[in-house]
Amino acid sequence: RAADALPPVMAIAIYEEFKELTPAGSRGDTMIQKLADRLVGVDLLDQAAALLEGQIKFRLQGVERARVGARLALIHLMARKPKDAERVIRATEAAGLAPELAQQRLHLLVQAMSAQNRHGEALALLEPDESLEGELLRSEIYWSMSNWVDAAQALQRVVRDSGARRGVALTRKQARYLLNLATAMTLSGNERGLARIRNNYGPAMAQTEFAQ
Repeated sequence: RAADALPPVMAIAIYEEFKELTPAGSRGDTMIQKLADRLVGVDLLDQAAALLEGQIKFRLQGVERARVGARLALIHLMARKPKDAERVIRATEAAGLAPELAQQRLHLLVQAMSAQNRHGEALALLEPDESLEGELLRSEIYWSMSNWVDAAQALQRVVRDSGARRGVALTRKQARYLLNLATAMTLSGNERGLARIRNNYGPAMAQTEFAQ
């Protein structure tokens, strides 16, 4: 489409001038969200956030409002505005969300709280979450607290849940998880743990970009 070829700055200028002509319903909503995505792609985060703020205030309801609220919260986190991310997640709560969306929104809220140094509240929200993504978030929070013992324990679960196995080639993600685990164990002084992962995964790690 011709509109897709417009530079993002020009596209947002045209939208602002003629936004009263935006189609009603899902067609208009999709157009606004695509424009927001283009703005994010060129790091115009405030402008993208303003577009989605308008959607959740004036155009959307229920599950779709919660979905776009999650996208907006992510943009706020990218812009290092965790308070705004938390505000949006709380303001767009809705019943009947799909489990995947509900989990995504929970993780965004946890990240927003942790970015405000409310680590205890963030960990409490994560307490029942045993997913790989939940364990990764947990490890990141402990890491930011310099709590290397608990970070290492969480990362051990991440390595396990990622499917890493002794004697099997590692994916890039698995190798990165193992590198982080070895770092946390080093910082916590866990020599026995280091020897164990060196024995279990050393040969496979030697074949990755993180060998050194």
